[in-house]
Amino acid sequence: MTDLAVVVPSRNRPDHARDLAAEFADTCAAKTVLVFAVDDSDPRAADYGVALDVEPAAASEATDAYWAEVAERGVGVLRTASSTPEEALNRGVAAVLDGLGPWAVGYLGDDHRPRTPGWDRRFLDELHALDGGLVFAEDLVEGAALPTQIAVTADVARELGFLVPPGVCLPYAGTFWRDLGTAAGCLRYVGDVVVERLTAASHEHVDEAGRHDPSRVAYRAYAEGQLLADVERVRKLTRGVSGVAAQ
Repeated sequence: MTDLAVVVPSRNRPDHARDLAAEFADTCAAKTVLVFAVDDSDPRAADYGVALDVEPAAASEATDAYWAEVAERGVGVLRTASSTPEEALNRGVAAVLDGLGPWAVGYLGDDHRPRTPGWDRRFLDELHALDGGLVFAEDLVEGAALPTQIAVTADVARELGFLVPPGVCLPYAGTFWRDLGTAAGCLRYVGDVVVERLTAASHEHVDEAGRHDPSRVAYRAYAEGQLLADVERVRKLTRGVSGVAAQ
């Protein structure tokens, strides 16, 4: 059984995929797989298989996507018909839940780099200690203030049916994970594990100057209309014990 399946939406950056896969190979300690969710319209979509040395497989009727087989070293490519990175992420998560049956699923951007050996095992240990929920690491940009990467127990992901709410842009995913996990009491920051984010811009403040930015408006609409119901759904699955595991 796969312990953790990490989905990485990526476009036009197979070199980033290659570098991230190398970091996984050097730092993973659990049964963790890395799956890049790549849109069919990406002009460099085929280059991901070359960069990662994986062969494409046939179309899956269940997911409407093309798989490159996850090899023994735990790397694959999911070709989707997604129009946005967040749609690619949600399709990727649905596909790995269906196809690999992991105990937990996660998200990294293709600009994240795990630096702490055994980081994945720590994520899993903390999720077990929480008895389900969400965990994130130090990214050297946002720290404890905002998750820019996440691992979530599969039961939570299945219950929600997404990792990012439909209509909410990926830059607000961290705000969603923070708000959901804090309200449900099942979010943990693991400060002595580093998953570095190479892009230094802060997602949290990207739209501060424009209160009517569509991304902000979309998240506010979700937060006002659906967040509390989703919090209750997640709370029923977890013990609701959040906090800082280590700093």
